[in-house]
Amino acid sequence: MNNTDLTHLETLLAAATPGPWFNDQEDPIVESATEMIGQNILAGSHERDMANTELIVALRNAAPALIARVRELEAELESKEETIWEMNQGEDL
Repeated sequence: MNNTDLTHLETLLAAATPGPWFNDQEDPIVESATEMIGQNILAGSHERDMANTELIVALRNAAPALIARVRELEAELESKEETIWEMNQGEDL
């Protein structure tokens, strides 16, 4: 996943219905506090449909924190790479 991918995900999140999203406890329906977002495509069994809906909701709600964490870790890695590069200046690698 690169910066372009993360930016694209952030764009999708900004355009989508604001979170948090919820799943109906009886039917495979995704909702926000103010509207029904959609009904999960039926996968064959009610249990699978409910699992798919729960996954969609969980990932949507976690996406902002996951993106922020990836950006944080990438910045940390870049900083460490710069430090290593500076430490190795003048050495034959």
